[in-house]
Amino acid sequence: MTPPFHPPAPLLKLIFNGLLVVLLHLPSQALWGTAQFGDILIIGQDTACIYTNPLETYFEQKGSRKLGDQEMLCLCTALWRGYVATWQLEGDRLFLIRVQTNYCGDNPVDIDLTKEFSSHKVFAKWVNTTLVRPDGALLEYIHMGYASIFEREIHYRFKGGKLVATKTEHNLEYDPERLYPDADFLRDTIQSLIVSAISQEERHQFNEEGLCVLFINFDRTGQLKDLHIGTDEALANFLQKTILAKAQSVLKDFPLLMQINHKDFDPPALELWFSGYCLKHTSDRAYDCEED
Repeated sequence: MTPPFHPPAPLLKLIFNGLLVVLLHLPSQALWGTAQFGDILIIGQDTACIYTNPLETYFEQKGSRKLGDQEMLCLCTALWRGYVATWQLEGDRLFLIRVQTNYCGDNPVDIDLTKEFSSHKVFAKWVNTTLVRPDGALLEYIHMGYASIFEREIHYRFKGGKLVATKTEHNLEYDPERLYPDADFLRDTIQSLIVSAISQEERHQFNEEGLCVLFINFDRTGQLKDLHIGTDEALANFLQKTILAKAQSVLKDFPLLMQINHKDFDPPALELWFSGYCLKHTSDRAYDCEED
């Protein structure tokens, strides 16, 4: 029998570094298959996560992923680049002040920056890019790289490590005439409206073992686009038909959602589950029925 082939360590290292270079040059929305830990930016008393990794430019220019004697390697799927760097903006100058590995574990390890830069605080003169800082409430969580969408993005543009421009991108258009587009808020609001519309007489007729899933979709303009139950409507039982009828009634004039202007935004697509048992026994907390 032919023994299994195990690539030598240098070859594995070469493969990993090549893959990482390819990934780092993909668009941010396609960067990683898993949400990633961001670097950290400190401005005055404000500390925030950023969607940009300026240390990668340094590694590219250097031709190595080593800081001192420590090589930056992937240790978990949420941190493919292998480290989290902390940056500090003082006036218009950007400084690297900390790099940590083993960040996915309980005890991150600090890299001694003096072994690479002869200083604990390094002016990042190699940075000629825009640092993107998400700001405000999370509008849509996307389990991929830095793809999640927030209310705002603050863009800090640097040249030679110096800040040359700051711009705020507003992803959400506030409108008091429209509803906030958070999926959890919409799910709770719509479910409450539907449940409140079901009479006691109807509840008594539900099969206690019955379940119903209602799908609700909105379009990019914020309008309710479609609602349907998760079965052939011609074969729907009394519970399913009742939920669908109540949903169509209470959502007939449902308000528009606030507009989200982001190229990667997917309009809310909700799944609402209804239990025949919980609709008949609304206070049975042993079965989590209080939510219905």
